[in-house]
Amino acid sequence: SIEPKQGAYNEWGIEVSIWPAGRTVYVSSAAGDDTRDGLTVNTAKKTIAAGVALLRDGSPDRLLLRMGDTFADGFGGWVKSGLSPEYPMTLGAYGAGAPPLIQSASRPLQIMTGPAVPVKHLRIENIEFRPAAGAGSKFFRVMGTVDDLEIVNCDFTGFETNLSFQAY
Repeated sequence: SIEPKQGAYNEWGIEVSIWPAGRTVYVSSAAGDDTRDGLTVNTAKKTIAAGVALLRDGSPDRLLLRMGDTFADGFGGWVKSGLSPEYPMTLGAYGAGAPPLIQSASRPLQIMTGPAVPVKHLRIENIEFRPAAGAGSKFFRVMGTVDDLEIVNCDFTGFETNLSFQAY
């Protein structure tokens, strides 16, 4: 888990906690390569799975998909959380052009948690989701406990059920 750095002082001489910056991971289906580190636009990963593997649970990390790219893999079974409401984990986009498109044959994102280990502080923004040809599956499925989930400027079209939220 990430801990605040101590010993920093504001302009009034009061000690304050400073949270370290989150990691930003870049993914491009067109220009990426999973053998790269994914930590800059020029060293982007190719697959979402390779990018997700670099995210740290309980941190304000960001996974950014390149605008204009289409991804055949989705986020899969999601279990990672952000740090706090002010420092969420973010799944988003970078660059210019159309929003990145996830066109997956399986569920592009599924959160399945137990009450003891909820997913917390997750923000999903500026991504389009479509089923692959003939897939017809549910899109975004949440089963269990989720605290502070924010979905902003995303488009879900063509699924049997675009969003599905269920309690255990």
